[in-house]
Amino acid sequence: DPATNLRWTLHWAPFPRNATGVVSAWVAESTAGHGKKSTGKSATMRWPDAVVVSTSLWHVLWEHDVNAYREDVRGLVQALGDFGDVGSPAAPVLLNGPRVFGELLQDEQKRRYMVEDRIVAYNAALEQE
Repeated sequence: DPATNLRWTLHWAPFPRNATGVVSAWVAESTAGHGKKSTGKSATMRWPDAVVVSTSLWHVLWEHDVNAYREDVRGLVQALGDFGDVGSPAAPVLLNGPRVFGELLQDEQKRRYMVEDRIVAYNAALEQE
């Protein structure tokens, strides 16, 4: 929006490791020519105003492994820490998996895997990291 200088950008990164790649690319861009953990950002870097990450539902649906999710989230948290270390003014927000209304889901696989117990387990894994 030109009037507010606000820009919305969606990076489709449905799994934690995908989001880690996006954040790591931002870190690499921000430190180009300056070295890691430098606060000197590249001339082309435009810092996001906010970083909101939600990655649990696709993992619940397709990978079904809360321990692997926990490990992937650990990498994402490290990348977000690096992002802050290089001078990003954005405070990242990691969202829990939302409540899923299974009776409304049309797909059988979604009804099988996107159940409350699994969402609760994934949310607990996220909160531990």
